[in-house]
Amino acid sequence: MLISCRRATELVELRSAAPLSLADRARLEMHLRICTACRRYSRQSALLDAALSGPGAPIPSEEVERVIAAVNDRLDR
Repeated sequence: MLISCRRATELVELRSAAPLSLADRARLEMHLRICTACRRYSRQSALLDAALSGPGAPIPSEEVERVIAAVNDRLDR
């Protein structure tokens, strides 16, 4: 069963906090194979996670909120 882009982005964020169930992991991987926008979101999320966990200046919360709002806006189109 295919999942929506909104659900895929939720799973992308959830997997950075804890392992996904086998079913959710399979659904997400299937969705990422066919959806360019969500693949891009997944890569960007991984980059943000790496940037926030490594040394250096943190990204301001306003910038993170702006990016999330822009992604959600694109998903709602």
